[in-house]
Amino acid sequence: IYYQIAYTSFEKGTGVASFDKVLSDRTRGTLDRVRQALARGPTLFAEEALLTTWTQSVNVASGTAASVDIVPGPAVIREFTVTLHADTLPRAVDRMSLLRNVLVKIYWDSAPEASVAVPLGDLFGSVWQQRRFSSAYFGSTNDTLILRFPMPFKSVATVRFENQSDLPFVADIGARLRALPAWSNERGYFHANWTKSLPTDVGKPHRIVGAQGRGRYVGCILSVASMDQSWWLLEGDETIHVDNDKTPSWHGTGLEDYFNG
Repeated sequence: IYYQIAYTSFEKGTGVASFDKVLSDRTRGTLDRVRQALARGPTLFAEEALLTTWTQSVNVASGTAASVDIVPGPAVIREFTVTLHADTLPRAVDRMSLLRNVLVKIYWDSAPEASVAVPLGDLFGSVWQQRRFSSAYFGSTNDTLILRFPMPFKSVATVRFENQSDLPFVADIGARLRALPAWSNERGYFHANWTKSLPTDVGKPHRIVGAQGRGRYVGCILSVASMDQSWWLLEGDETIHVDNDKTPSWHGTGLEDYFNG
């Protein structure tokens, strides 16, 4: 038996109020607003009236690639969607195949290297098969995959689809954008990568990300298949090393704690 305690240190003399089971009118009002926002659905944003919609269709044959440009900037992509044409792939197993075998790359402002390079399903939180769900940053409804991380760009966002499957990839690409009055170099670009460990890598740590430069780690999706059909894989500790520290700045107590499940 162990106890896991998360804490925050404050400066000496800082007052900290204890939790009161009897909620104040202000706190109850805040919870009500959150509840109402969740009931409306995460596709609605506070800046709803400021958003514009961009759409384009793609048809990428097997073994080929196609790119689309989202313009103009400066702007922030608040919602990015890919709607598969299910009529072109009536078999569910074929649609599942596209999720892993279509690679999505995103280049911000004509950069030579892709800032995003992730299989289609993994990028949208539907790994191995499409899962219909809704959350703050990921979602899937009917045949539409949804990504809601704020993604700012200065002039153009280029999205490239590389079809590595034996099937055609036909989809409608959509984005909801909020225009920016001006561009600031203090804005960060959205990055996402994908890594994989094989059964032959047993006993070795699975590296999720290794990055250099200024930035913020937002989070990860980890999809695991247990080789012995047990839940012991959740006992693997997660560690985060920041700025080449010798001991991890974060050393957790297992994946079930890290993912709160």
